[in-house]
Amino acid sequence: MTYKALLDLARDKNEPQRILLVFTELEQRQDGKGLEGDFSITPVFFIDKELDELSSFEALVESTKETGRHWDIVFVAGLLGENGQLPSFEQTDQQLDMMIKLINQGEVSQFAAFKRSGESAELARNT
Repeated sequence: MTYKALLDLARDKNEPQRILLVFTELEQRQDGKGLEGDFSITPVFFIDKELDELSSFEALVESTKETGRHWDIVFVAGLLGENGQLPSFEQTDQQLDMMIKLINQGEVSQFAAFKRSGESAELARNT
């Protein structure tokens, strides 16, 4: 799935939503676990945006430059509101915390993932 297709799908929902983004770095595994060439994923920063605050992937990448933080892959999820209201900041923070926990555990299959180049990232979990 492309980033544009993801945003289009989100725009088709009847309820407002926040888009959750967790930006991560890939690091070569140094712990002796896994196979040669395996890597670990480390969250470095996260943001949430209302859908109308997002446009192209290029604009997203550009907006992250002001953080001064390097990232390799961004994981994306949507959080639907209810009754025409956006999710609360508390709900958003809880979901971002859950995303980070799952990413740290290598459980990333439920999130859309994109490389910094904009290409979809396909990741497999190794233990």
